[in-house]
Amino acid sequence: MKRLLFALAFLALPALAHAQAITSVRIVVSGGAAPVTNDLPIASVTCGLSKSTEPVVLAGTTHNPSELDWDDPSAPTTLYCRYKDTGTAGTPSPLIGLPFGATVYTATAAFVNSVGPGPASAVSNPFDHPGQAPATAPTGLRVTQ
Repeated sequence: MKRLLFALAFLALPALAHAQAITSVRIVVSGGAAPVTNDLPIASVTCGLSKSTEPVVLAGTTHNPSELDWDDPSAPTTLYCRYKDTGTAGTPSPLIGLPFGATVYTATAAFVNSVGPGPASAVSNPFDHPGQAPATAPTGLRVTQ
């Protein structure tokens, strides 16, 4: 009987290991001089968003992106998750924090728990961070003495 209980407990260990909560999402951005890694706290990610409201990814390179979207693991065909990169100091900034320029990037994502990261996702669509020139001109320019 003890052997049976031990065997059942041993078989249950892998199931317990899979039940650990996801603590963050690791984003790795490639394309620059070296890959840039950011761990996004899971609390900063919004899931359960309807795919019917998700913006469409246009063909070609996305310019100056500020959001990362991926399928919601709870319902991958109908829901998605989003991280909005606000560029706020003290928060991970995997997109807005990239240097301005003509470099084209791609990203991967991996869920992370207390054991470490899981497998990486497929590579994202290409994006860049060329910046944006000011939309307005100064007014009332005068040269004075």
